[in-house]
Amino acid sequence: MRRTLDGLYAGSGLVAALCLCVIFGLILLQVIANCIDFIAKLTTGTAYGLSIPGYTDFSGFFLVGASFLALASTFRAGGHIRVSLILQALPLWLRRWANVLCAVIAVGLTLFTTWHAWELVRDSLEFGDVSGGMIPVKLWIPQAVMALGTTILGVAVVDSLIAGLLGTADPALDSLEGGE
Repeated sequence: MRRTLDGLYAGSGLVAALCLCVIFGLILLQVIANCIDFIAKLTTGTAYGLSIPGYTDFSGFFLVGASFLALASTFRAGGHIRVSLILQALPLWLRRWANVLCAVIAVGLTLFTTWHAWELVRDSLEFGDVSGGMIPVKLWIPQAVMALGTTILGVAVVDSLIAGLLGTADPALDSLEGGE
């Protein structure tokens, strides 16, 4: 089970990284198109009008994917911002239970966010919502990626809560116990 969960978190992070690569590629192609237009205008007096239709919209959609799909792997690596000054002052046994309490709160917040993200997907499917850009995209597609990212984060947070309750090693909580 541990390998499966770690694979899920790593895979989600990998897809997030690929989303960033797609954003880079889209913007790079548009910059190249702008340069070609600029050179054409200088040399011939007329620009070709090269443009990637909807590249800003698609970059935004892939940014949502990158942001939300990276949540779980970042959490498991201990990369989210945490306030550890209070935890450092606590004795180790109390610090463990404070981490468990924080994990319980995180589970509640993540479940709330995940529920509403999937409700947003359902609403977009029901009403046939599309983006307002040059290329209409069914909004449930990027919203589903967002909801999937919060779902995987929810699994990671529950995973950490269970590890905290059992007192087993957990990278997401161990970074706090090390006294950052």
